[in-house]
Amino acid sequence: MHPAVAAHDAGPTERVVLRVRVKNIDTVPLRILTNPDSNEMIWAYRLRVSPEASDRAAMFADGDRVKAFPIGQMALCTADGGAGYGGLGQPGDVTLAPGESFEAAHWDGILREEVLDPQRGVCAREIAPTPGRYRFQLDQPQLEGRPQCQRAIAAWPIAADAGAPVVLELRCRNAPRDAGPRS
Repeated sequence: MHPAVAAHDAGPTERVVLRVRVKNIDTVPLRILTNPDSNEMIWAYRLRVSPEASDRAAMFADGDRVKAFPIGQMALCTADGGAGYGGLGQPGDVTLAPGESFEAAHWDGILREEVLDPQRGVCAREIAPTPGRYRFQLDQPQLEGRPQCQRAIAAWPIAADAGAPVVLELRCRNAPRDAGPRS
């Protein structure tokens, strides 16, 4: 894990089935905006593709956005404590040297959804993911200079190797630079 970024999703005793890593594949440093709420940085989609579809087709398939990571500090609807959203603060950033990576998120194999409960207010409900393919991609809110990143696909249920979490790598490079006016 990059020393400037700590993944906030999984504690030491929490189950981790998938690690999402962001890697700089460019030849120059790459700035990545981070957020303690990993759902704001790593978007996950449950893809609507047939089991026979190739992973290449799945990369661009339609899907439903899901929240794979805990939602900030939002209380669970099943918790005794009050509901509501506790924000995690302002986004940060990390600069990766060429070839460097950091673990941006850990997934415990549980999906979350925000619920407006008439009795409790806004809270989070945990649900089991449905079998199928899920696409993970980096979302960067910069208006200009947004890095170009490859998406990654994981099938659920995840086939872990000897119980070790699967690692998905989002390989990124800087946005193409303008070569200037033509002569």
